[in-house]
Amino acid sequence: MKSFYSLFLVMFLTKFTSSTLEEPLNACNGRIIGGYQADISQIPFQVALNLNRGPSCGGSLISSRWVLTAAHCVQRLGTTDGLQVRINSTYGLAHGRVVNIESLVMHPKYNPLSIDYDFALLELEEEIKLGEEFYAVELPKQDEPVEDGTCLQVSGWGKTEDEDFGSEDLRL
Repeated sequence: MKSFYSLFLVMFLTKFTSSTLEEPLNACNGRIIGGYQADISQIPFQVALNLNRGPSCGGSLISSRWVLTAAHCVQRLGTTDGLQVRINSTYGLAHGRVVNIESLVMHPKYNPLSIDYDFALLELEEEIKLGEEFYAVELPKQDEPVEDGTCLQVSGWGKTEDEDFGSEDLRL
């Protein structure tokens, strides 16, 4: 339980709330929608959230047992029934390995109206073996500052143009 609270503390200290953004989200390279096709080997910590075996959202493996995702992706669930993550796959609905979720923890200050504190943690039912080619994302250390304007990498299976659903291929 102590590691769980440490993870939340890291999230609080990194100041990722929408109310602090003064520049457009895509200020670093001008791309958010669209992006570039990627392979899971480029972003091995990326996971796909699947709800009842359908596409839902993405997330990042932050340890061998925990995934960080957006609270807005899981806010209406109330349960982990039917929620899984697909790990180590370039495709959100195929290949890789599917793991069930044991527990879901929403950020206590999440606000669905302002989308502030848009974080949730998913505890996996089983520990994932990490290695050189498949590993957890490196988060800032506790109390390590993240400067305003720092460019961060965005990846996932989101919309690329006028699709009804997100891309079938992982994108950066």
